[in-house]
Amino acid sequence: MKIFSTHQMKELDRLTIQKKYSNSWELMENASIELFKAILEQNISPKVPILFLCGSGNNGGDGLAVARMMAQKYSVQVFLLKSENYSPDNIRNQELLVATQTKIHFFELHDTLQLPTNAIYIDALFGSGLNRVLEPIWNNIFKQIKVAQPKKIFALDMPSGLLDGFPMCENATCLSADLVFTLQSPKLSLLLPENQEYAKDFKVLDIGLDKESITETPTNIYYIKEKFIKKLLKLPNVFAHKGTFGHVLVVGGNYGSIGAPILTTKAALKTGCGLVTCAVPKCGYEIVQTNFPEAMCMADEATNWISIIPQTSNFNAIAIGMGLGRNEATQNALLSFLISSPTTPLVLDADALNILSETNEPFHYIPKGSVLTPHPKELERLIGPWTNDYEKIEKVRIVAKQYQIIILIKGAFSTIICPDDNIYFNSTGNWGMATGGSGDVLSGIIASLLAQGYTPINATILGVYLHGLSGDIASSISHPHSLIASDIIEHIGNAYKQLDNL
Repeated sequence: MKIFSTHQMKELDRLTIQKKYSNSWELMENASIELFKAILEQNISPKVPILFLCGSGNNGGDGLAVARMMAQKYSVQVFLLKSENYSPDNIRNQELLVATQTKIHFFELHDTLQLPTNAIYIDALFGSGLNRVLEPIWNNIFKQIKVAQPKKIFALDMPSGLLDGFPMCENATCLSADLVFTLQSPKLSLLLPENQEYAKDFKVLDIGLDKESITETPTNIYYIKEKFIKKLLKLPNVFAHKGTFGHVLVVGGNYGSIGAPILTTKAALKTGCGLVTCAVPKCGYEIVQTNFPEAMCMADEATNWISIIPQTSNFNAIAIGMGLGRNEATQNALLSFLISSPTTPLVLDADALNILSETNEPFHYIPKGSVLTPHPKELERLIGPWTNDYEKIEKVRIVAKQYQIIILIKGAFSTIICPDDNIYFNSTGNWGMATGGSGDVLSGIIASLLAQGYTPINATILGVYLHGLSGDIASSISHPHSLIASDIIEHIGNAYKQLDNL
Protein backbone atom coordinates (compact mmCIF):
# COMPACT_ATOMS: atom_id res chain seq x y z
CA MET A 1 0.00 0.00 0.00
CA LYS A 2 1.44 3.35 -1.01
CA ILE A 3 2.01 6.11 1.52
CA PHE A 4 1.48 9.57 0.06
CA SER A 5 2.34 13.10 1.12
CA THR A 6 -0.40 15.58 2.03
CA HIS A 7 0.09 17.30 -1.33
CA GLN A 8 -0.29 14.00 -3.19
CA MET A 9 -3.46 13.14 -1.27
CA LYS A 10 -5.01 16.48 -2.24
CA GLU A 11 -4.12 15.83 -5.87
CA LEU A 12 -5.63 12.33 -5.69
CA ASP A 13 -8.82 13.88 -4.29
CA ARG A 14 -8.89 16.32 -7.20
CA LEU A 15 -8.30 13.62 -9.83
CA THR A 16 -10.96 11.38 -8.28
CA ILE A 17 -13.54 14.18 -8.31
CA GLN A 18 -12.63 14.91 -11.93
CA LYS A 19 -12.97 11.28 -13.02
CA LYS A 20 -15.72 9.85 -10.80
CA TYR A 21 -17.88 12.60 -9.31
CA SER A 22 -19.64 15.77 -10.36
CA ASN A 23 -18.42 17.74 -7.33
CA SER A 24 -16.27 17.53 -4.18
CA TRP A 25 -19.26 17.07 -1.87
CA GLU A 26 -19.96 13.63 -3.38
CA LEU A 27 -16.44 12.47 -2.48
CA MET A 28 -16.88 13.87 1.03
CA GLU A 29 -20.17 12.04 1.39
CA ASN A 30 -18.57 8.78 0.29
CA ALA A 31 -15.70 9.24 2.74
CA SER A 32 -18.15 10.06 5.52
CA ILE A 33 -20.13 6.88 4.86
CA GLU A 34 -16.92 4.85 5.31
CA LEU A 35 -16.10 6.75 8.51
CA PHE A 36 -19.63 6.18 9.78
CA LYS A 37 -19.38 2.42 9.15
CA ALA A 38 -15.96 2.24 10.81
CA ILE A 39 -17.25 3.98 13.95
CA LEU A 40 -20.24 1.64 14.09
CA GLU A 41 -17.82 -1.30 14.04
CA GLN A 42 -16.54 -0.11 17.42
CA ASN A 43 -19.77 -1.46 18.97
CA ILE A 44 -20.64 1.70 20.87
CA SER A 45 -23.65 1.35 23.13
CA PRO A 46 -26.60 3.55 22.03
CA LYS A 47 -26.66 4.82 25.62
CA VAL A 48 -23.22 6.42 25.26
CA PRO A 49 -23.36 10.06 24.09
CA ILE A 50 -21.18 11.02 21.14
CA LEU A 51 -19.62 14.45 20.82
CA PHE A 52 -18.23 15.78 17.53
CA LEU A 53 -15.58 18.51 17.53
CA CYS A 54 -15.55 19.98 14.04
CA GLY A 55 -13.29 22.52 12.35
CA SER A 56 -14.06 24.97 9.59
CA GLY A 57 -12.53 23.00 6.70
CA ASN A 58 -13.27 19.73 4.97
CA ASN A 59 -12.18 17.60 7.93
CA GLY A 60 -14.87 19.39 9.89
CA GLY A 61 -17.22 18.76 6.98
CA ASP A 62 -16.53 15.04 7.31
CA GLY A 63 -17.33 15.25 11.01
CA LEU A 64 -20.61 17.08 10.38
CA ALA A 65 -21.64 14.48 7.79
CA VAL A 66 -20.83 11.57 10.11
CA ALA A 67 -22.71 13.31 12.94
CA ARG A 68 -25.77 13.54 10.68
CA MET A 69 -25.60 9.80 10.01
CA MET A 70 -25.03 8.85 13.65
CA ALA A 71 -27.82 11.08 14.92
CA GLN A 72 -30.28 8.50 13.59
CA LYS A 73 -29.22 6.05 16.31
CA TYR A 74 -27.18 7.92 18.94
CA SER A 75 -27.42 10.96 21.17
CA VAL A 76 -25.15 13.33 19.27
CA GLN A 77 -23.75 16.74 20.18
CA VAL A 78 -21.79 18.86 17.70
CA PHE A 79 -19.35 21.63 18.60
CA LEU A 80 -18.24 23.66 15.57
CA LEU A 81 -15.39 26.16 15.58
CA LYS A 82 -16.60 29.69 14.80
CA SER A 83 -15.16 30.92 11.52
CA GLU A 84 -15.73 33.39 8.72
CA ASN A 85 -14.13 31.00 6.24
CA TYR A 86 -15.99 27.70 6.26
CA SER A 87 -15.33 25.52 3.23
CA PRO A 88 -18.33 25.20 0.86
CA ASP A 89 -18.76 21.49 1.67
CA ASN A 90 -18.59 22.26 5.37
CA ILE A 91 -21.43 24.79 4.98
CA ARG A 92 -23.55 22.31 3.05
CA ASN A 93 -23.09 19.69 5.77
CA GLN A 94 -24.01 22.23 8.44
CA GLU A 95 -27.31 22.82 6.63
CA LEU A 96 -28.01 19.10 6.22
CA LEU A 97 -27.23 18.43 9.88
CA VAL A 98 -29.55 21.19 11.09
CA ALA A 99 -32.27 19.65 8.92
CA THR A 100 -32.06 16.54 11.13
CA GLN A 101 -32.87 18.81 14.10
CA THR A 102 -29.40 18.30 15.57
CA LYS A 103 -28.23 21.51 17.23
CA ILE A 104 -24.76 22.86 16.44
CA HIS A 105 -22.93 24.54 19.33
CA PHE A 106 -20.48 27.12 18.00
CA PHE A 107 -17.34 27.75 20.05
CA GLU A 108 -14.24 29.91 20.15
CA LEU A 109 -10.86 28.94 21.54
CA HIS A 110 -11.22 30.94 24.74
CA ASP A 111 -14.69 29.56 25.51
CA THR A 112 -15.57 27.32 28.44
CA LEU A 113 -17.50 24.43 26.93
CA GLN A 114 -20.23 22.36 28.51
CA LEU A 115 -18.79 18.98 27.59
CA PRO A 116 -20.38 15.65 28.49
CA THR A 117 -18.38 13.23 30.64
CA ASN A 118 -17.75 9.59 29.73
CA ALA A 119 -18.72 10.18 26.11
CA ILE A 120 -17.13 9.16 22.84
CA TYR A 121 -15.36 12.16 21.33
CA ILE A 122 -14.87 12.46 17.57
CA ASP A 123 -12.01 14.76 16.57
CA ALA A 124 -12.78 16.37 13.19
CA LEU A 125 -10.96 19.65 13.71
CA PHE A 126 -8.06 19.60 11.27
CA GLY A 127 -7.20 16.25 9.66
CA SER A 128 -4.01 15.72 7.64
CA GLY A 129 -4.16 19.08 5.88
CA LEU A 130 -2.71 20.94 8.86
CA ASN A 131 0.56 22.62 7.85
CA ARG A 132 1.39 24.62 10.96
CA VAL A 133 1.98 24.10 14.65
CA LEU A 134 -1.25 24.76 16.56
CA GLU A 135 -1.35 27.93 18.64
CA PRO A 136 -0.98 27.32 22.40
CA ILE A 137 -4.48 28.71 22.95
CA TRP A 138 -5.81 25.41 21.59
CA ASN A 139 -4.63 23.87 24.86
CA ASN A 140 -7.64 25.54 26.50
CA ILE A 141 -10.00 23.33 24.48
CA PHE A 142 -7.84 20.21 24.72
CA LYS A 143 -7.52 20.52 28.52
CA GLN A 144 -11.31 20.79 28.85
CA ILE A 145 -11.67 17.60 26.82
CA LYS A 146 -9.20 15.80 29.09
CA VAL A 147 -11.06 16.97 32.21
CA ALA A 148 -14.31 15.58 30.73
CA GLN A 149 -12.69 12.10 30.76
CA PRO A 150 -13.88 10.75 27.40
CA LYS A 151 -14.40 7.03 27.11
CA LYS A 152 -12.50 7.14 23.83
CA ILE A 153 -11.31 9.76 21.38
CA PHE A 154 -11.56 8.85 17.70
CA ALA A 155 -9.83 11.10 15.17
CA LEU A 156 -10.96 11.46 11.56
CA ASP A 157 -7.93 11.15 9.27
CA MET A 158 -5.38 12.58 11.76
CA PRO A 159 -5.31 13.70 15.41
CA SER A 160 -5.69 17.46 15.55
CA GLY A 161 -2.29 19.08 15.91
CA LEU A 162 -0.27 16.14 14.57
CA LEU A 163 1.63 17.22 11.49
CA ASP A 164 2.07 14.81 8.59
CA GLY A 165 5.63 14.72 7.30
CA PHE A 166 7.07 17.06 9.93
CA PRO A 167 8.49 16.39 13.40
CA MET A 168 6.55 17.63 16.41
CA CYS A 169 8.15 20.29 18.54
CA GLU A 170 8.60 19.88 22.28
CA ASN A 171 5.39 20.45 24.28
CA ALA A 172 3.38 20.35 21.06
CA THR A 173 -0.30 21.25 21.11
CA CYS A 174 -2.09 18.10 19.99
CA LEU A 175 -5.25 16.18 20.87
CA SER A 176 -4.27 12.56 21.43
CA ALA A 177 -6.49 9.89 19.88
CA ASP A 178 -7.16 6.32 20.96
CA LEU A 179 -7.99 5.38 17.38
CA VAL A 180 -7.46 7.22 14.11
CA PHE A 181 -9.61 6.49 11.07
CA THR A 182 -7.21 7.61 8.36
CA LEU A 183 -8.40 7.97 4.78
CA GLN A 184 -7.20 5.82 1.84
CA SER A 185 -3.53 5.65 2.82
CA PRO A 186 -1.59 5.47 6.09
CA LYS A 187 -0.01 8.77 7.05
CA LEU A 188 3.72 8.65 7.71
CA SER A 189 3.36 10.39 11.07
CA LEU A 190 1.10 7.60 12.34
CA LEU A 191 3.92 5.07 11.87
CA LEU A 192 6.67 6.82 13.83
CA PRO A 193 7.49 5.94 17.47
CA GLU A 194 7.74 9.57 18.54
CA ASN A 195 4.04 10.12 17.71
CA GLN A 196 2.67 7.10 19.55
CA GLU A 197 1.34 9.27 22.39
CA TYR A 198 -0.81 11.18 19.89
CA ALA A 199 -2.11 8.22 17.86
CA LYS A 200 -2.34 5.02 19.86
CA ASP A 201 -3.82 3.01 16.98
CA PHE A 202 -5.13 3.61 13.47
CA LYS A 203 -7.25 2.01 10.79
CA VAL A 204 -7.01 2.76 7.07
CA LEU A 205 -10.35 3.30 5.30
CA ASP A 206 -10.72 2.92 1.54
CA ILE A 207 -12.81 5.91 0.45
CA GLY A 208 -12.77 5.01 -3.24
CA LEU A 209 -10.08 7.28 -4.63
CA ASP A 210 -9.39 6.61 -8.30
CA LYS A 211 -7.29 3.44 -8.56
CA GLU A 212 -5.58 4.43 -11.81
CA SER A 213 -4.48 7.73 -10.28
CA ILE A 214 -3.18 5.90 -7.20
CA THR A 215 -1.16 3.54 -9.41
CA GLU A 216 0.31 6.41 -11.42
CA THR A 217 1.23 8.56 -8.40
CA PRO A 218 4.88 7.90 -7.51
CA THR A 219 6.13 7.33 -3.97
CA ASN A 220 9.05 5.58 -2.33
CA ILE A 221 7.26 4.85 0.96
CA TYR A 222 5.03 1.80 1.40
CA TYR A 223 2.94 0.04 4.04
CA ILE A 224 3.27 -3.74 3.71
CA LYS A 225 -0.08 -5.51 3.34
CA GLU A 226 -1.04 -9.11 2.69
CA LYS A 227 -1.80 -8.74 -1.03
CA PHE A 228 1.73 -7.52 -1.70
CA ILE A 229 3.18 -10.35 0.40
CA LYS A 230 1.08 -12.90 -1.46
CA LYS A 231 2.68 -11.76 -4.72
CA LEU A 232 6.17 -12.23 -3.29
CA LEU A 233 5.65 -15.84 -2.21
CA LYS A 234 7.29 -18.45 -4.42
CA LEU A 235 5.49 -21.66 -5.31
CA PRO A 236 7.63 -24.78 -4.63
CA ASN A 237 8.49 -27.24 -7.37
CA VAL A 238 6.86 -30.63 -6.92
CA PHE A 239 10.28 -32.26 -7.49
CA ALA A 240 12.04 -30.06 -4.93
CA HIS A 241 14.35 -31.62 -2.32
CA LYS A 242 16.16 -30.31 0.75
CA GLY A 243 18.99 -28.98 -1.37
CA THR A 244 16.53 -26.98 -3.45
CA PHE A 245 15.39 -25.03 -0.39
CA GLY A 246 18.86 -23.90 0.58
CA HIS A 247 21.32 -24.29 3.42
CA VAL A 248 21.61 -21.67 6.21
CA LEU A 249 24.60 -21.21 8.48
CA VAL A 250 23.83 -19.66 11.88
CA VAL A 251 26.84 -18.28 13.74
CA GLY A 252 26.31 -17.20 17.32
CA GLY A 253 26.31 -17.98 20.98
CA ASN A 254 28.78 -17.71 23.80
CA TYR A 255 28.82 -19.23 27.28
CA GLY A 256 25.39 -18.52 28.78
CA SER A 257 23.76 -17.42 25.49
CA ILE A 258 23.46 -20.58 23.39
CA GLY A 259 19.67 -20.26 23.29
CA ALA A 260 19.86 -17.31 20.88
CA PRO A 261 21.37 -19.20 17.90
CA ILE A 262 19.08 -22.14 18.64
CA LEU A 263 16.05 -19.87 18.21
CA THR A 264 17.51 -18.55 14.94
CA THR A 265 18.17 -22.09 13.74
CA LYS A 266 14.65 -23.30 14.56
CA ALA A 267 13.09 -20.28 12.88
CA ALA A 268 15.16 -20.83 9.73
CA LEU A 269 13.99 -24.43 9.37
CA LYS A 270 10.39 -23.60 10.24
CA THR A 271 10.39 -20.93 7.52
CA GLY A 272 11.22 -23.54 4.92
CA CYS A 273 14.93 -23.82 4.19
CA GLY A 274 16.19 -27.36 3.60
CA LEU A 275 19.18 -27.45 5.92
CA VAL A 276 20.58 -25.45 8.82
CA THR A 277 24.02 -25.69 10.38
CA CYS A 278 24.49 -23.99 13.71
CA ALA A 279 28.05 -22.87 14.50
CA VAL A 280 28.55 -22.39 18.24
CA PRO A 281 31.36 -22.50 20.80
CA LYS A 282 32.33 -25.95 22.03
CA CYS A 283 30.25 -25.44 25.17
CA GLY A 284 27.11 -25.24 23.02
CA TYR A 285 27.59 -28.39 20.96
CA GLU A 286 25.63 -30.78 23.18
CA ILE A 287 22.98 -28.14 23.87
CA VAL A 288 22.24 -27.70 20.15
CA GLN A 289 22.33 -31.43 19.38
CA THR A 290 20.08 -32.26 22.32
CA ASN A 291 17.55 -29.48 21.85
CA PHE A 292 17.25 -29.48 18.11
CA PRO A 293 18.08 -32.77 16.35
CA GLU A 294 16.92 -31.46 12.95
CA ALA A 295 19.91 -29.09 12.84
CA MET A 296 23.53 -29.87 12.14
CA CYS A 297 26.11 -28.40 14.48
CA MET A 298 29.67 -27.12 14.09
CA ALA A 299 31.65 -26.69 17.31
CA ASP A 300 34.26 -23.94 17.45
CA GLU A 301 37.71 -24.85 18.71
CA ALA A 302 37.20 -22.33 21.54
CA THR A 303 35.16 -23.54 24.49
CA ASN A 304 33.18 -20.45 25.48
CA TRP A 305 33.10 -18.17 22.43
CA ILE A 306 33.32 -18.08 18.66
CA SER A 307 36.90 -17.73 17.42
CA ILE A 308 36.47 -18.75 13.76
CA ILE A 309 33.68 -18.12 11.26
CA PRO A 310 33.73 -20.81 8.56
CA GLN A 311 34.85 -19.62 5.12
CA THR A 312 32.88 -21.89 2.83
CA SER A 313 30.67 -21.77 -0.23
CA ASN A 314 28.48 -24.62 1.04
CA PHE A 315 25.89 -22.23 2.45
CA ASN A 316 23.22 -20.20 0.67
CA ALA A 317 22.77 -17.67 3.50
CA ILE A 318 24.51 -16.84 6.76
CA ALA A 319 23.05 -15.26 9.91
CA ILE A 320 25.63 -13.91 12.37
CA GLY A 321 25.44 -12.25 15.76
CA MET A 322 22.74 -13.82 17.93
CA GLY A 323 24.16 -14.25 21.45
CA LEU A 324 27.63 -13.87 19.93
CA GLY A 325 29.21 -11.82 22.70
CA ARG A 326 32.12 -9.43 22.23
CA ASN A 327 35.14 -11.45 23.24
CA GLU A 328 38.29 -10.13 21.52
CA ALA A 329 38.74 -13.38 19.59
CA THR A 330 35.12 -13.16 18.43
CA GLN A 331 35.59 -9.58 17.27
CA ASN A 332 38.66 -10.54 15.28
CA ALA A 333 36.86 -13.54 13.77
CA LEU A 334 33.93 -11.42 12.62
CA LEU A 335 36.01 -8.64 11.12
CA SER A 336 38.34 -11.11 9.38
CA PHE A 337 35.35 -12.89 7.93
CA LEU A 338 33.81 -9.65 6.63
CA ILE A 339 37.13 -8.39 5.22
CA SER A 340 37.30 -11.55 3.11
CA SER A 341 34.26 -10.15 1.22
CA PRO A 342 31.98 -13.19 1.41
CA THR A 343 29.55 -13.47 -1.49
CA THR A 344 27.01 -15.52 0.47
CA PRO A 345 23.99 -13.37 1.49
CA LEU A 346 24.35 -12.17 5.09
CA VAL A 347 22.04 -11.26 7.95
CA LEU A 348 23.89 -9.29 10.64
CA ASP A 349 22.19 -8.94 14.00
CA ALA A 350 22.78 -8.24 17.69
CA ASP A 351 26.45 -8.49 18.72
CA ALA A 352 27.64 -8.59 15.13
CA LEU A 353 26.29 -5.04 14.87
CA ASN A 354 27.67 -4.06 18.27
CA ILE A 355 31.14 -5.25 17.27
CA LEU A 356 30.94 -3.27 14.05
CA SER A 357 29.80 -0.16 15.91
CA GLU A 358 33.08 -0.20 17.87
CA THR A 359 35.11 0.18 14.68
CA ASN A 360 35.93 3.53 13.08
CA GLU A 361 34.03 2.86 9.86
CA PRO A 362 31.57 0.04 10.50
CA PHE A 363 29.83 0.11 7.12
CA HIS A 364 33.08 -0.35 5.18
CA TYR A 365 33.19 -3.93 6.48
CA ILE A 366 29.72 -4.90 5.32
CA PRO A 367 29.31 -6.59 1.89
CA LYS A 368 26.76 -5.15 -0.52
CA GLY A 369 23.33 -6.72 -0.28
CA SER A 370 23.68 -7.58 3.41
CA VAL A 371 20.67 -7.30 5.71
CA LEU A 372 21.14 -5.52 9.05
CA THR A 373 18.48 -5.95 11.73
CA PRO A 374 19.19 -3.48 14.55
CA HIS A 375 16.87 -2.46 17.32
CA PRO A 376 16.94 1.30 18.04
CA LYS A 377 19.86 1.21 20.50
CA GLU A 378 21.98 -0.92 18.17
CA LEU A 379 21.15 1.46 15.34
CA GLU A 380 22.19 4.47 17.42
CA ARG A 381 25.55 2.85 18.09
CA LEU A 382 26.03 2.46 14.35
CA ILE A 383 24.89 5.84 13.01
CA GLY A 384 24.89 8.10 16.05
CA PRO A 385 21.95 9.84 17.77
CA TRP A 386 19.06 11.58 16.05
CA THR A 387 16.75 14.36 17.18
CA ASN A 388 13.54 12.90 15.71
CA ASP A 389 12.32 9.92 13.70
CA TYR A 390 12.43 11.82 10.42
CA GLU A 391 16.12 12.51 10.91
CA LYS A 392 16.67 8.87 11.89
CA ILE A 393 15.08 7.62 8.67
CA GLU A 394 17.07 10.09 6.58
CA LYS A 395 20.38 9.10 8.20
CA VAL A 396 19.65 5.41 7.61
CA ARG A 397 18.50 6.09 4.05
CA ILE A 398 21.82 7.75 3.21
CA VAL A 399 23.80 4.83 4.67
CA ALA A 400 21.68 2.17 2.94
CA LYS A 401 22.07 3.87 -0.42
CA GLN A 402 25.79 4.63 -0.07
CA TYR A 403 26.76 1.11 1.00
CA GLN A 404 24.04 -0.77 -0.92
CA ILE A 405 22.69 -2.60 2.12
CA ILE A 406 19.25 -3.20 3.63
CA ILE A 407 18.65 -1.89 7.14
CA LEU A 408 15.64 -3.16 9.08
CA ILE A 409 14.85 -1.00 12.11
CA LYS A 410 12.99 -3.28 14.50
CA GLY A 411 9.99 -2.13 16.53
CA ALA A 412 6.33 -1.35 16.02
CA PHE A 413 5.78 -0.92 12.25
CA SER A 414 9.36 -2.19 11.68
CA THR A 415 10.97 -0.03 9.01
CA ILE A 416 12.88 -1.51 6.06
CA ILE A 417 15.16 1.00 4.34
CA CYS A 418 16.53 -0.20 1.02
CA PRO A 419 19.46 0.84 -1.19
CA ASP A 420 17.05 1.72 -4.02
CA ASP A 421 15.62 4.51 -1.79
CA ASN A 422 12.39 2.64 -1.08
CA ILE A 423 11.11 2.49 2.49
CA TYR A 424 8.67 -0.13 3.79
CA PHE A 425 6.71 -0.10 7.05
CA ASN A 426 5.43 -3.44 8.32
CA SER A 427 1.76 -3.86 9.23
CA THR A 428 1.94 -7.04 11.35
CA GLY A 429 3.10 -7.65 14.90
CA ASN A 430 2.06 -6.63 18.40
CA TRP A 431 3.54 -5.42 21.68
CA GLY A 432 3.75 -8.95 23.05
CA MET A 433 6.64 -9.58 20.66
CA ALA A 434 8.83 -7.19 22.67
CA THR A 435 10.42 -10.16 24.39
CA GLY A 436 13.85 -11.73 24.55
CA GLY A 437 14.67 -13.85 21.50
CA SER A 438 12.10 -12.31 19.17
CA GLY A 439 14.85 -10.66 17.12
CA ASP A 440 16.79 -13.94 16.93
CA VAL A 441 13.70 -15.54 15.39
CA LEU A 442 13.43 -12.73 12.84
CA SER A 443 17.05 -13.22 11.76
CA GLY A 444 16.39 -16.91 11.18
CA ILE A 445 13.29 -16.21 9.12
CA ILE A 446 15.10 -13.73 6.86
CA ALA A 447 18.16 -15.98 6.47
CA SER A 448 15.89 -18.89 5.52
CA LEU A 449 14.21 -16.84 2.80
CA LEU A 450 17.60 -15.71 1.47
CA ALA A 451 18.69 -19.35 1.28
CA GLN A 452 15.51 -20.20 -0.63
CA GLY A 453 16.48 -17.72 -3.34
CA TYR A 454 14.59 -14.56 -2.44
CA THR A 455 16.40 -11.31 -3.13
CA PRO A 456 17.68 -9.52 0.00
CA ILE A 457 14.97 -6.86 -0.25
CA ASN A 458 12.14 -9.35 -0.80
CA ALA A 459 13.48 -11.69 1.89
CA THR A 460 13.47 -8.82 4.39
CA ILE A 461 9.98 -7.61 3.45
CA LEU A 462 8.49 -11.10 3.51
CA GLY A 463 10.47 -12.06 6.60
CA VAL A 464 9.36 -9.16 8.77
CA TYR A 465 5.74 -9.66 7.69
CA LEU A 466 5.80 -13.42 8.46
CA HIS A 467 7.48 -12.76 11.79
CA GLY A 468 4.80 -10.26 12.80
CA LEU A 469 1.95 -12.39 11.51
CA SER A 470 3.23 -15.42 13.43
CA GLY A 471 3.34 -13.28 16.56
CA ASP A 472 -0.20 -12.03 15.92
CA ILE A 473 -1.50 -15.58 15.58
CA ALA A 474 0.31 -16.66 18.75
CA SER A 475 -1.07 -13.68 20.69
CA SER A 476 -4.61 -14.35 19.49
CA ILE A 477 -4.46 -17.90 20.84
CA SER A 478 -3.25 -16.90 24.30
CA HIS A 479 -2.39 -13.26 25.14
CA PRO A 480 0.40 -10.83 24.22
CA HIS A 481 1.56 -10.80 27.86
CA SER A 482 2.41 -14.50 27.70
CA LEU A 483 4.12 -14.47 24.31
CA ILE A 484 7.67 -15.84 24.13
CA ALA A 485 9.97 -16.18 21.13
CA SER A 486 9.35 -19.92 20.76
CA ASP A 487 5.63 -19.20 20.29
CA ILE A 488 6.46 -17.11 17.24
CA ILE A 489 8.41 -20.02 15.74
CA GLU A 490 5.58 -22.46 16.41
CA HIS A 491 3.13 -20.36 14.41
CA ILE A 492 5.22 -19.66 11.30
CA GLY A 493 3.39 -22.52 9.59
CA ASN A 494 0.03 -21.02 10.51
CA ALA A 495 1.18 -17.70 9.07
CA TYR A 496 1.98 -19.41 5.76
CA LYS A 497 -1.42 -21.12 5.89
CA GLN A 498 -3.18 -17.79 6.39
CA LEU A 499 -1.39 -16.37 3.35
CA ASP A 500 -2.32 -19.46 1.30
CA ASN A 501 -5.97 -18.84 2.11
CA LEU A 502 -6.01 -15.25 0.84
